[in-house]
Amino acid sequence: MLAVTSRNRSPVMLTLLVAGVVAMAIAASSPARADDPYNLRLQHPDSLVGWDHGPKRPIGWQVSGTTFSGDDRSSTLISGWTWAAFELRFDWSVEQGSTLRLDFPLEGTTSMLTMLLAENDSCGALFDGPRLLASGGDVAPSEGGKHTAVIRRWGEMFALLVDGRELYRVTIDAGPRMGLRLSVDEGAGAFANLTTDEPVGRSMFAGVDLTGWYSERGLESWRVQDGELMCQAIHTAYLRSEEEFGNFTLSFEYKMKRGGNSGVGIRTPRTGWPSSDGMELQLLDEPAQQSLSGSSEMGVYRNVAPLARNDRSEQWNRVVIKAEGYMISAWVNGQLTQHVNTAQHSELRHRHLRGWIGFQDHSAWLRVRNVHVLPAPDGLGPAAWYARHDDEPALALVDRLMNTERLTLPDGVEAGVVTTSLAEAGDVVLADLDGPGALIGVTASSHDGRVALYFDDEKQPRIECSLKQLGQHVPRLSRPGQPLLTCVGYANHLRVELKEGAPGQYRLEYVDMPDRAKIGSYDPGNDVLERTMMPAIDYHLDHFSHGTQRGLEATPTYSSEPTTLGPGETKVLLERPGAGVVRWWRLDVPHAALGDDNLWVEVTVDGEESPAVSAPVRYLMAGLPGSDGGFDNYLVLYKDGYEQNLAMPFGGGIKIALSNHGDAPIEPVSVTALVAEASPGDVATAARMRLRSVFVPAQPAGDAAVDIVKVEGQGRLVGLIQQVDDGNGPAIESLTIDGTARDGWASEDMAGFFRLYGVEGDARHVLSGRANGLAWRFLLLEPIDFSQSLTLVAPAGQAVGDRVALFYLDAGLPRQASH
Repeated sequence: MLAVTSRNRSPVMLTLLVAGVVAMAIAASSPARADDPYNLRLQHPDSLVGWDHGPKRPIGWQVSGTTFSGDDRSSTLISGWTWAAFELRFDWSVEQGSTLRLDFPLEGTTSMLTMLLAENDSCGALFDGPRLLASGGDVAPSEGGKHTAVIRRWGEMFALLVDGRELYRVTIDAGPRMGLRLSVDEGAGAFANLTTDEPVGRSMFAGVDLTGWYSERGLESWRVQDGELMCQAIHTAYLRSEEEFGNFTLSFEYKMKRGGNSGVGIRTPRTGWPSSDGMELQLLDEPAQQSLSGSSEMGVYRNVAPLARNDRSEQWNRVVIKAEGYMISAWVNGQLTQHVNTAQHSELRHRHLRGWIGFQDHSAWLRVRNVHVLPAPDGLGPAAWYARHDDEPALALVDRLMNTERLTLPDGVEAGVVTTSLAEAGDVVLADLDGPGALIGVTASSHDGRVALYFDDEKQPRIECSLKQLGQHVPRLSRPGQPLLTCVGYANHLRVELKEGAPGQYRLEYVDMPDRAKIGSYDPGNDVLERTMMPAIDYHLDHFSHGTQRGLEATPTYSSEPTTLGPGETKVLLERPGAGVVRWWRLDVPHAALGDDNLWVEVTVDGEESPAVSAPVRYLMAGLPGSDGGFDNYLVLYKDGYEQNLAMPFGGGIKIALSNHGDAPIEPVSVTALVAEASPGDVATAARMRLRSVFVPAQPAGDAAVDIVKVEGQGRLVGLIQQVDDGNGPAIESLTIDGTARDGWASEDMAGFFRLYGVEGDARHVLSGRANGLAWRFLLLEPIDFSQSLTLVAPAGQAVGDRVALFYLDAGLPRQASH
């Protein structure tokens, strides 16, 4: 026998017999109280959070508080949770002659139970596919068609109660976990006040000592008193479980002093740290905190803000955390407080899915009790959770900043530029753009004047502010004080007006979306980027500025042994077979090796005779100082080596070599790379565009125009690094793509392209800058696509320094377009 603890108003003991027969001692339920911390509310007021999974966003539903109202034209709502044993409570109502439908997909099978609720003599009829399991019972019409329902599943037992009366109890397969889907089968109706309860599982803490727990800095911060875990606030560390967990439901109660800060670590490798390797859900007693962020109570630390604050200061709070696959949910005092699909999150998708559970000592006293865990089988959960949404192009676009492999697939997004030279102060239309599209960047030599953004032919601007403050009113993807990098979507049209502007140069960059893209026009205060993407952007930039990323990667990394690179010598240091994507690669070399152009990297893919990438290392690491750390940017950092994050796909093996073009040995040198290797038969990975480079030596001024960049084939330009000494580079005569000159590119120098208007001396921006005699620009949001050729030309009489162009070129293999 296996003893399992459950709770329904009071703990009861349930015995599961080996044969699977279940005796259930739960009394007929009363409606769940809103303040009952053991009944978990499955709805966040006025939203479909937790119910918006599947290939398309839900349509046809009206949401008011915790009521979902729809009709038979409404799409199916797919929940973000599964359960083994559970009790589900909810209110339901139907119009006359209408029927509601609940589907319970059985995980790991193709089967699904279906229940139909209606005011008739077969209310609750239960089907396993076409097979009738229970015929339901007679439910008479009520005023307003309103009813209550309780559904219980425990082992082989499945029961339905309507309006406090049990309609049936049937036997089903005890094994598979169940998901939940809601829809209106016929007519119109509503679901409301959905709550669930499941067993608390087994205790993780005996209440006597710290058996089963450890800490990387010793256990002196923790003691046991009166059956509680007590944190004595000695130093920042985690109390960690010896046992590791993948999928689970964790529950506990905690109390913390006012102003206290702690966290719950989950799925963290033994020597890892939750906020970078596993996941930390924040515990924070800050009752005065007004805005929500990734540092708020139950925020996924620095990456996802909670849905709301539901904790009580200096009181006991009950927390439930549910982790299954990439789905993370949390409840505080019974209220849904966090729900995020980390598979769709730019940073969290790379974290570990198994590891220890722990509590943080963060220099504040903390009391914890009733710690229980209910382990669940391994797996990623329902496939519907990972079906791609086709209506979030803004998220996909910004995701390129942190996951550059997105750039290796065609997506129909095309970049454009509008430049304006204002000779005297006044008003001017800076851009008049047709959608669907997004404004990506604003660079100006002066920030005087006011800017107004009109969307979709509206008569009044949605945004009007000083040009200098525009970054405070739109998503800011760059740091304050830098040229604005953003993503401001517009469905049909965007007009940007400058009022009382100063004389100078203005450059606006944008992208045109394919017609299939359903990008919404920017809505201040309700932007799709705000809750998950913007905290992740801030987290990413902070970590890169400190020279850190994830400490213990979930994806395999490979390293070469340190070696000496002799004068004129080329050595292959790292080689991987098959197909995959190098997401980042790091060189551990002396700082002095990046002081000149003698050290080159050569990357060969697919067994080709010539390297796909061949360039001086210092160009590819542009902007990095010669010491620990880095700067706020998306691509390069220094920590135990120089790291570059521009993805390198391969379909038939990859070799990373270093070449010494100088006359002195370079030592020690080694290479580390994170390689996401494709599974056998994965043709999609092999078909990604390959990263290529072109190095062009300096050319003096002459009587003929000079090609700054010239590329043939089909692909996209993603970067240009150029020797400029102290200047801004040469004038630009034209940009020609596939034989057609593009508007907006002619300029007296490359200050606009490098985003250096009005900048003196060195400047390191998130995707551009000038330092160490180089100017650089990476085009992650707005790569320049070409089908046949791309040529960027400087006029006659212009000297052009050494330069490296980086681009993704078609691999010539069949593939599906990225959406």
